Amino acid sequence: MDVFTKEERSEIMRRIRSSGTKPELAVKALLDRLGARYEYQAKVGRWSVDFLVLGDGLVVEYRSCFWHPHEGCRLSRLPKSNEQYWIPKLRRNAERDRLKDAEHAILFYLMRKGTSKKMARAVRDLAAKALYVGGAR
Repeated sequence: MDVFTKEERSEIMRRIRSSGTKPELAVKALLDRLGARYEYQAKVGRWSVDFLVLGDGLVVEYRSCFWHPHEGCRLSRLPKSNEQYWIPKLRRNAERDRLKDAEHAILFYLMRKGTSKKMARAVRDLAAKALYVGGAR
């Protein structure tokens, strides 16, 4: 059972942004520090990605544990209310992520891996830190 009323929960969910989130801003700051040239909210094929690092063919995306569930993660759990909505919604997100990753691979973009080892390591470390603090957007 939800601790918020339906109206309160609706207001909370309405305030969740799809871009310009704290983790995205942290990745942006990291890429700036590394001197990377990138496009924010770039179009790659038919998909929009958080960051496209120009020249490296590197796509960087922040996927929170809630919106993009994955096996074995303690932060990736279903809401207790309105399961009829959330289960199909989160499954669609996971399926879209798989399709997006496969299409990027076909386009020779490397998901979360870079030709620059320094940049790849920094992005990996940032992602691990974001997951450690809760993966919240």
